[in-house]
Amino acid sequence: MPLVPGRYLPDQVPDSAKETCRNWFYKIASIRELIPRLYVEAALLPCYSFLEDSSAVPGRLSAMLQGIGNPLVSVYARAYLVRVATDSSDFLVPSFTDFLNSFDRISSLTLPIPFPAYCSLYLPALEWILDCISHRCSSQLPHSVYSQLLSRASSSSLLLSLALSSMTSDVVASRAAQFVDLIRDCLDGPPDRRTATPDTAVPRSALYRQLGVALVTSAPSQDDASTILSAVWKEVSRLSDTAAYLSVAEVWIEFVAKHFPPPRVNHFLGDVIKHVEKSGEQFATSLDLILSRVVENSSDVKLLLVQDKLLPFVDLFHKDSTKVQVCSRILSAFAGLPDAAPADPILINSLVFLAKTIHDGVPLLGSPDENRQLAALICAVVRNLDFASDFERELSFYVECRSSFPDLDVVLVALVHSVNRIASEISRRVSERRRHSRKSSAFVRACSAYSFITIPSVTYAPTRIALYLASAEVALHSHCLSQGEALLKAAITTLSELPRSLVHEGRPRSTESIFLEAASNLSGLLLCFPDNPDSGPLVLLRGLLNAIQSRQWDDQSLSASRLHLRVLALLCGYSQPRYLYSVPRVDANDTLYGSDPKFILELDNLATVLLNNILAALKSIPPSKEDSIRIKVDLLITILGHGDISNSEMANLAKDLWASLDKHMGVSTRKSLLQHLGKKPSAMGGSTVDWLQTNLNGTI
Repeated sequence: MPLVPGRYLPDQVPDSAKETCRNWFYKIASIRELIPRLYVEAALLPCYSFLEDSSAVPGRLSAMLQGIGNPLVSVYARAYLVRVATDSSDFLVPSFTDFLNSFDRISSLTLPIPFPAYCSLYLPALEWILDCISHRCSSQLPHSVYSQLLSRASSSSLLLSLALSSMTSDVVASRAAQFVDLIRDCLDGPPDRRTATPDTAVPRSALYRQLGVALVTSAPSQDDASTILSAVWKEVSRLSDTAAYLSVAEVWIEFVAKHFPPPRVNHFLGDVIKHVEKSGEQFATSLDLILSRVVENSSDVKLLLVQDKLLPFVDLFHKDSTKVQVCSRILSAFAGLPDAAPADPILINSLVFLAKTIHDGVPLLGSPDENRQLAALICAVVRNLDFASDFERELSFYVECRSSFPDLDVVLVALVHSVNRIASEISRRVSERRRHSRKSSAFVRACSAYSFITIPSVTYAPTRIALYLASAEVALHSHCLSQGEALLKAAITTLSELPRSLVHEGRPRSTESIFLEAASNLSGLLLCFPDNPDSGPLVLLRGLLNAIQSRQWDDQSLSASRLHLRVLALLCGYSQPRYLYSVPRVDANDTLYGSDPKFILELDNLATVLLNNILAALKSIPPSKEDSIRIKVDLLITILGHGDISNSEMANLAKDLWASLDKHMGVSTRKSLLQHLGKKPSAMGGSTVDWLQTNLNGTI
């Protein structure tokens, strides 16, 4: 016998198959109990296609379901019929109408569980039926069903909840005013009631929450939104149950934040505070959700921060770790703004309060990564304030921040850099008119004093040294010479106290490279700094040399010699009639001493001591060691660049260095030496220059 195709007409089915199918349905019809008979027949519903057109069978079965006395059993039987009758849609609306007609029987039931809990059992089946109606029927039919549902919902909170959950957000938004009226007419029933009428099935707070969920997704017009919000919140604010109130508030706050300005949000927050101010910690999760939705959806974070109810709302959180997370969420929203915010006093007060809360809670968190992130967040907030040209108010703000965040190094570093920035900006503006006024001079001195006072609070010594040097350079460009000198002395003192190793981020770290970098930067800065007439010549330089001398260097380390070489180059720079670089309108030592013979003699004596120290260190190191070769090359370049090799001792030293390097120098090093020799005037040791050039050319 040929196979029956997947889709077929009853005429194509063999008579033997029809007879077998008919016998089975006769046997099913003989089942006395209604519910088993209906379920079995519904399960075999596709088999009716063997006998006849099966489109009318679901309607007949749906009508038979009216015989089930228990409405809960009836609704799930209808849901199953809807599930199996996928090829038919004509019976869906009548079946749902039959359920609505029988719904009033619920009020006569005696229940073993609370009535609201019982009614909640209906929702999955009813939502499934309505979902199938909306997908299988024409677009007009669901609207007629919704109208029918709403007409019955006026007397049943369960059906009203069903309508809110099954309708699309657009439909709910278009009928929002009608829903508000329907919800207002529903009465909350006592939760422990065993028998009740349908209008007490779902609490009114739950209905308002459902309405809010829909309106958040698809809001009505602005005029309607204001009317709806006023009507809803007039009722919600009267709720005495705090948990029920917050369940509504945590949904509607998103609607308010999206569609209303921050002052309206502020009023909303004030109402929440009034309801939970005595039990905030008990509802911390709901409060956190409310605040996060306010921050995420607010149209103007800057305006939100100046509202008078925001900080009292934050104070509702009693647990420090939770409060830190809440404050960091608010500050993250502010720090993420694309444009800096005008520094309004109220805004500053709110930001400092939130940042201070984070600062005070950081030690409680314990995670270094988390602490760094929070400190970086505070820095971003500080940078995202725009004081325009009100530098005095900006400096006052940084003073307040220093007292508020004394334990966060990252914040203190950012504050020092910010103060240096405004001092540099003042100096730039002053340079356009060539001199400081009394007011601007006092202000930049105050900036230097701020840095001098703040930097010692930074715990990591290398960072302190870098800040001292940066601030000293700013002070020099601001013509604050005494303040700059004090900053350099502090840098030298910190450098001299730097231990051989430090624990940074949980790991020990050698400080030799840090010392080398800091001392090198300091030596380059000293050329621009004039000596203090009251202290004598080269006081700062001698302090640096003492710091180098007092440090305990590693065995066979030439780091001290490397620094001595750089100081030697600095001494050569000091001896020039005019320095290679200087700060405008700051008289350096070239102007103060004017190549005075006593000053030059002082330089010569220091250079001799340094040179002897370098040579002594080189003798203690094997000549083939890489560091030794590098120091000798640098020393030879320094002699060729700055020394007078017409002097026989200097010429002999240059030749000795060459002899010790001859076997170890590469081609690139030899070419570099040739370039320095080419720049050497012939009057300064011409014979030695010729001798070196001859030897170098012969080996390239």
